Amino acid sequence: MTMQKNLAGLAFLAALGVAPASAQDPVAIVQDVSGGPRNVRFMDYVTPGQVIELGSGGSLTLGYFRPCRQETIVGGTVTVGADESRVVGGRMSGERVECDGGQLKLTTSAAGKGAVMAFRAPRPGGQSGGVDQPSVTIHALCPLFKVPANATEVTIARLDRQGPRIVVPVRNGFADLLGAAPSLAAGGVYRASAGAERIVFRVDPKASAPTGPMLSRLVPF
Repeated sequence: MTMQKNLAGLAFLAALGVAPASAQDPVAIVQDVSGGPRNVRFMDYVTPGQVIELGSGGSLTLGYFRPCRQETIVGGTVTVGADESRVVGGRMSGERVECDGGQLKLTTSAAGKGAVMAFRAPRPGGQSGGVDQPSVTIHALCPLFKVPANATEVTIARLDRQGPRIVVPVRNGFADLLGAAPSLAAGGVYRASAGAERIVFRVDPKASAPTGPMLSRLVPF
């Protein structure tokens, strides 16, 4: 009877387009890959327990969301963990980078599960109406978007003040503002749209460089 109830609950969640939380939520993203591995590509999400074979000549750079940890691994066998990798037969170096940590993890965990990260909040100064509340903060002036498979472009609109709309083409599942359009403004709040999906993000007020580590400028749909 308990198993039947569990199956019924899962079927109900599936009908609503909601996936239950599990250990298979993504914990990191592939920032760079070359050589040996065939089961991961640039901008792929990885999950705990996933094994990546680099062989003798492969290399891999992972960005872990929750600890804001960037790892560079050369050779060997990599097992993805919750906050860092385990490497056998290879070399690994790691460092902390600026990112939105747990909030970035929550956003990526919602990807592909029918969730739209949009919230309403009062306008500053008591004005009527509402604006979308940011769900993630980036720490560079040129965001990098991981987008739905069917999207062809990302449209960026500023929400906290007037500004021109920016359109960035999608290539191989991502859209990079760097080199494609003017940089965004430090402290600005923006809404990015890709097909039917949208996400609201903020640029850190202290951001000054257009680029940086992927985790510092990642905006995942």
